Formats: sequence, C-alpha cells, structure tokens
Amino acid sequence: MMATLLDLLPAGIEPAELAILAAVFVSVLIAVGGAAAFAAPRDPVSRRFAETGGMADETRPANVDLWVDRAPTKAKGWWGFLLPANGKERSETRRRLWRAGFQGSHVVRCYYLVRTLLALFLPLPVVAIVLFTSLNLGGGALRFDLGGVPVTTPLLLVLLLAALGFYGPAVVVRLRIDARQEAVRRAFPTALDLLQLSVESGLGVDAAIQKVAEEMVLAQPALAREFGQILVELRAGKPRQAVLADFAERTGVEEVRSFVAVLQQTVEFGTDMAEALRVFASEMRRRRMVLAEEKANKLSVKLSMAVVTLMLPAILAMLLGPIVIRVVRVVFPALAG
Repeated sequence: MMATLLDLLPAGIEPAELAILAAVFVSVLIAVGGAAAFAAPRDPVSRRFAETGGMADETRPANVDLWVDRAPTKAKGWWGFLLPANGKERSETRRRLWRAGFQGSHVVRCYYLVRTLLALFLPLPVVAIVLFTSLNLGGGALRFDLGGVPVTTPLLLVLLLAALGFYGPAVVVRLRIDARQEAVRRAFPTALDLLQLSVESGLGVDAAIQKVAEEMVLAQPALAREFGQILVELRAGKPRQAVLADFAERTGVEEVRSFVAVLQQTVEFGTDMAEALRVFASEMRRRRMVLAEEKANKLSVKLSMAVVTLMLPAILAMLLGPIVIRVVRVVFPALAG
C-alpha cells in the first residue's frame, strides 16, 4: 500500500520535501476546521434561551457551580478536537482565565481556539517563503532549492513558531494573573478601610460595597470590577455565601480569602459587621507592617549577594591585575631564559 502511494508522487521528491507538504496540508485542514467550529451556531440550550427571551450565555450571571465543568466527558463536534477531554482540566483553565480577567461563558473555547490558530498561522509565513521562493519544478521534478541552507533549518523554525503560538497565550495568562493579583493585593487594604468607614457611617454591606466600587473605579479598576461583579450576582438572586466564595476564587488572593471568611462568619453568627471589619482592618495593617519588615530584613542579604556578584570581581581585578602583569613581564622571561 505504501509503495503504491509513493509511486504516485512526482519523481525525485525528497522525504524532507514530502514532510513539508504534509505539514502544510495538515495546517490548512486544521485551520479550516477551527474556523468552521468557531462559526458554528450556538448549542440548542443557548438558542432556546435567546428565542424565549431568557438570558444568553454572555449575560447570564455566574451560578453556584461556576468553577465546575459539568459538560460531557468530551466536547461534541470540532470542539472535541480543540478542548481537553477532561472536565476537571477545563474547569481549572476557566479558573485561571477568570483570575486573569478574561470572563465569559465561552472563555475556555476562545482560549483554546486562539492557541490553536496561533500555532497554525505563525509558521505560515515561513512555509510560504519556502514554497514560493525555493520551489523548483524544472524537468517535471519537485525539488526545493534553499541556496545551500539545510531543509532542517526552516523545519526547526516552523516548529519553534508553532510552539511559541501554542504556549505563548499560557504565558500571557500567567503574567496577567500575577499582575492582577498584585494589583488586588495592593488595593485591598485601602478598599477595606473604605468599606469599614462606610459600614460605620450607617450603610449596609451591599451599599458599602457599591460605594467602594464607585470610589475605586479609576484608581483600582481590577478590584472595583470584582466588587461590581459581587453586586450584580447579589441582585440576580445568587446566595451571598456563593457570591463571596466565587469572589475569593476569582481573585486567588489570600487576603481576600480571609476577608470572605470573616464576612461569612459574621453573617452566620450574627455579630457586629462594623466591629468585625475594624478588627480585620487592624490585623491587615499589622500584617502589612510585618511584610514590610520582612522585606527590609531581606534587603541586606540581597545587597550582599549583589556586591559579591558584581563588585568583588572588579575589586579583585584591580588588586591582582598589576601583580599578574608584573609576573608576566618579569618572572616568565626569567624562567624562560
């Protein structure tokens, strides 16, 4: 069978050339399939929501099991090729994307679609250059003339670009998560103080959260957006404990988890909200002071490492340089003579 297929190929084709043509064919096939999957109509449930006037996927508030992917083991259609078969892995991807600030019901599909398209289209310029500038059809034989450059060089470049396109979005998401968590961590003590003052002035918890979100929308948009998400979910009728739990999961910040635990315990045991916030804010200020002292104590060690790494070689070169020069000029000729 394989011999019959090879006989159908033009005479003189090399294995590397055949590999390039096969890679181009597979890339075009996957690109067309991904575009068809992206342009496919919505699932019947979403279409029925839209026809009956219900909330579509993009406008439906997050439910209690936001982080659990209860879809079948393997997605249907072309999405089964793009999405992971494990629902737990899809749930973890959704959690990371929400922590990075990418929200929406189809965020996981868009994420894997972007990774696939980048892995396919980034190597295309290299493939096009090889095909349209190095292809030689003289004498009816299909040959590649790369001007002395090995065929493995463009192949390696194609593989590197494909890897960059596939793993690049994951790195971007990781960087956005770190930046967003740092922004929330820095802004949260100020938001906590504003929330405490608002509650002590007579506002309810929901009104206080809305006030803090309005005040911090310009200075700290990430945290203001999270507070706004809390208000939207509460107004939609979602249980308060589930809303707070999702708030902690979306941010992934330890201070926010502690704050959510304090609020849940306050609501559960019926204690004074203002007093609980005052004590927690005081504990947060003390913790910030401890962290500042810890960083200050680490500074001397970091400076000593910088001195040893950067300054010590220069000092040794300055002290030992004349001695080495004298030895080379005087001792070595004497030993040789």
